[in-house]
Amino acid sequence: MDIKPPPKRRSNPAVETRPVPVEKPVPLDTLSAQGLTAGLSIDEDKTADNFQLEPKRLSTAKRISIAVVAAIILTVAAAIGWYAWAIAPVSTDQARQKFVVASGETPSVIAHNLQQAHLIKNSFALELYAKAHGSADSLRAGTYKLSPSQSVASIVSELVKGQSATYNVLIPPGLTLKQLADPAVKGSFAAQGFSVEEIQAAFSATYVSPLLKDKPAGATLEGYIYPETFNVKEGDSLQSVLERSFDTLYDRLSADGLLQKFTTQGLTLHQALTLGSIVQEESSGATTQKQIAQVFLKRMSVGMTLGSDVTFIYAAHQLGVTPTPELDSPYNTRIHTGLPPGPIATMNYSALLAVANPAEGDYLFFVAGDDGVVHFSRTNAEHDQQVQQYCQKLCSAVIQ
Repeated sequence: MDIKPPPKRRSNPAVETRPVPVEKPVPLDTLSAQGLTAGLSIDEDKTADNFQLEPKRLSTAKRISIAVVAAIILTVAAAIGWYAWAIAPVSTDQARQKFVVASGETPSVIAHNLQQAHLIKNSFALELYAKAHGSADSLRAGTYKLSPSQSVASIVSELVKGQSATYNVLIPPGLTLKQLADPAVKGSFAAQGFSVEEIQAAFSATYVSPLLKDKPAGATLEGYIYPETFNVKEGDSLQSVLERSFDTLYDRLSADGLLQKFTTQGLTLHQALTLGSIVQEESSGATTQKQIAQVFLKRMSVGMTLGSDVTFIYAAHQLGVTPTPELDSPYNTRIHTGLPPGPIATMNYSALLAVANPAEGDYLFFVAGDDGVVHFSRTNAEHDQQVQQYCQKLCSAVIQ
């Protein structure tokens, strides 16, 4: 049997074979505009302009952790702020007050007492500071002078040093014993906190000092107390302050050779102090004091009265009467020749230097003018003229 392969197919000439066109990719925005993307439909409200990715939500654990950290930071900041406030000074008041730390007191008790005394703001803050700086076990017993203007650091520093409290006692020039005992007088012993009893005891005490060797029996300490600032310890008596005053003045007079110069001027130490006190009351200027001392020494040498108004004013105040040039008192150098019985006030060292080293000249008169200048003259006529010219207000004023 003859087997033949099947006949080959012929292409239909009437049918053209064409390549299948490949469509170009359509841009995504075009698809979005047509509502198609990757074959999926997109809602109109989720077009490219409105489509947003939703943020991821934090887990509850993370939110709690962040809150805890924030709370810790705020707490620490608040604690630091409070601590800075608590260790700062209570106020700007610099007045010092006595504060006693008794033996055996703990830092807690000391801190509590400081707060009660209004010297610190918070006792716990002081304890923290002392512990942080290793000072808690180093606070010493003693008597201190502390002020509200001190910080906790300053107060702790003083308590660690353990030094006894000290303070200054100022003795101003130009004050009488009566004024030194008057609490209304600025710079007086009374104004500085000494009691009436302490002051009277100091003024009436018996002292052994070479400064007092020429002081007449029965004479007071008027003019013998040297104006100076003395640093004393808490508990020291006013009597001890006066002793230091006497010794300080005498040592200085000796070292500067003034004792011998007083003798050269024909004056005992008591007389030199007396004249120095009058010079001080007439003027506080060192140069003017020297010329005034020259006038007084010249008048004494020729037998004239000193004629110093400050002497009868002192006498009047001691007697509690109105000052007048005719006041009958041994202190009134308007009517009595020579020096008064004793000094009339405390004096600067410059007044004593003036007595020991008076200025050159032969003046016999002087007047303090309204212009603040002391004018000197040699004759009574010149003096009267200068009074008329320079002393209209002061010389006509009523003496108080």
